[in-house]
Amino acid sequence: MKKQMLKLPVMVCMALMATQALADEPNIPAPPQEAPAVATRMDSMVVTATRTKTSAFNVPASASVVDADTIEQDRPDNLADILESIPGVDISGDAAHAQQPALRGLPESQTIIKVDGARENYVQKAGDAQSTILVDPDLLKEVEVVRGPASVMHGAGGIGGVISLTTKDAADLLKPGRNVGAIVKGGVSTAGDETHGTAAAFGRYGNLDILATGTLRDLGDVETSTEEEDKETVKRDGKIKNAMVKATYTPSDAHTFSLNATRFDQDITYDKDDSRYQAEQDKLIGSWRLTPDSPLVDAKITALWSKRDETVENNITDKLEFTSMGIDAQNIMAFNTGNRVSHRLVFGADAYKDEYTPKAGDPAMAYTNPPGHGEDAGAFIQDEIAVPGGVTLIPALRYTWYSRTGENSESPDGTEDRVSPKMTVDWKPVPWAGFHTTYAESFRAPLVSEMFTELDSPHPFNPMIRVKVLANPDLKPEQADTWEWGARFAFDGLLSDNDALRIKGVYFQEKIEDLIDAEILQTPAPPDFEFVSTMVNVESVKREGYELEMAYKIKNLSLLLGHSKIKGRDEKTKENAGETPATTLVRADYLIKALNLKLGWRARFVESFENGDDEYEAYEVHSLSSTFRPSWFKNRDLALYLNVDNLFDESYDAYHFKNSGPGGARSIKAGMSMMF
Repeated sequence: MKKQMLKLPVMVCMALMATQALADEPNIPAPPQEAPAVATRMDSMVVTATRTKTSAFNVPASASVVDADTIEQDRPDNLADILESIPGVDISGDAAHAQQPALRGLPESQTIIKVDGARENYVQKAGDAQSTILVDPDLLKEVEVVRGPASVMHGAGGIGGVISLTTKDAADLLKPGRNVGAIVKGGVSTAGDETHGTAAAFGRYGNLDILATGTLRDLGDVETSTEEEDKETVKRDGKIKNAMVKATYTPSDAHTFSLNATRFDQDITYDKDDSRYQAEQDKLIGSWRLTPDSPLVDAKITALWSKRDETVENNITDKLEFTSMGIDAQNIMAFNTGNRVSHRLVFGADAYKDEYTPKAGDPAMAYTNPPGHGEDAGAFIQDEIAVPGGVTLIPALRYTWYSRTGENSESPDGTEDRVSPKMTVDWKPVPWAGFHTTYAESFRAPLVSEMFTELDSPHPFNPMIRVKVLANPDLKPEQADTWEWGARFAFDGLLSDNDALRIKGVYFQEKIEDLIDAEILQTPAPPDFEFVSTMVNVESVKREGYELEMAYKIKNLSLLLGHSKIKGRDEKTKENAGETPATTLVRADYLIKALNLKLGWRARFVESFENGDDEYEAYEVHSLSSTFRPSWFKNRDLALYLNVDNLFDESYDAYHFKNSGPGGARSIKAGMSMMF
């Protein structure tokens, strides 16, 4: 079966070459994509939802985009600051070292994360886990979020959806008519006692574009919003460094090659419990885009290699080396069948291998990070079929095979394959309205740590108790069946000839079966005082929820509204499962052109919420932003910014299924950037 890991990408590459041979055939027009007269943020293009370029508004899925202008305006300190402006996104961990984004109230293991088209597969559910994704926000050009089942197009783990990050390249920064440039940035943030700086140089030589950039963040004590005196300030000290070199070579209109090399290094300590978190990651992402003058070939191959070393010192020392390599290949074909039916067919394959190697000196840490590796491979196909009457049918199918191996375990490998279908019907009866229905099956394969964690040793803090953890290679993948119904409305010229309103809502129902959780088989008791546990598939969960987004733009004013709510119950215990509080997000941005001054206001309203015996009070957080670009710097693009997060210093606890805690206190952010 391992040979399939190599065969699948090879077969796709052969198919791409075969379709290129059809390039001499007469051009067949692709389905039209009409550009709106006035574009809102919801009109930004997304690729993640269907692997084809479509606006976030028109795609028949719950999708959102945070563009470069928004990232620049908000001056985020981390990825969580970007994602919190999107409905349906949940962030575990308020600490800089342990931010784990997830979608629709589900664990982070059920959310796929991609960077420049390559999967980031690091997920640790055992021990004191660190961030699932290591990236500095200054390196990002755009963030796409697709909520809902995504396994068919992106593989295992996509029950909650996909978060796709795109990094900047030289073409994004070069001024018209210039072949070289540079940027320097610097700023401070008071709540985290943080100073940060970024330097970038970029240029173009013939068909080659190169960007080299680096960031440094110096972290100090964290001021939280809690009213509890002992938690008001978290004593912290640390540094985060991120460097990237990205080259793009375009020898012709038909070929584009890209290579992205990044280095991430963080070292953070906390005085209260004398803990330390270190993580180092080296990563290479390469891609080849083939776009000859033919509607039958729009191909891309992306390859990844990454190595991550992390250390956690918290009572005991835990060290882990994680390496990942993979490939993703696809092609898009646009053609007609008959005179009235058009197709946009995308097909491809992907394969990844991940290795976990614990480096801890303490044998007990085999419990946290058992050595092993996982292999995943799959092939997918999807066809967007536009038929008369404004109807588009989008059937999709995926075959996936996976294997999990415990290096030191006597248990057999855990191997399984499955076929996952998806079907969407999108209807646009009039130009200003659209409706869609989707049924999809998605799944999450077990982790190496869930299958092969084994332990038989004294408890590290109570030698009288013996701890036994049993491996379970028979774990089944978590399986979800999801129905979605969505509606969208677009209105132009409501109050003037130069305004636009977009409204989109999605409601879903789903059932997740074979959830993976720990089961206690024996509690300590005379005469042996043994604590025995293992991972098992437990009862199923039924969930429902919705996301609503609205965007309005008129001249220099942009408004954005988002709302989400999810309910979930364990079918056996009837307890909350994957439930989130109702959350409303509001944003307004206004550009004063005469002053080159952009002002912004953001607000987050969260209702009160109960999770078992825990109660969370309702709260609202307001933030302001301002960016001023002085006109007297004619040969320099100077920007000065002053932002205030949590303007009224609201005291609140932010709920998360895994790691709830106090939010951040009022933070004043100030800084500047200059482009040469």
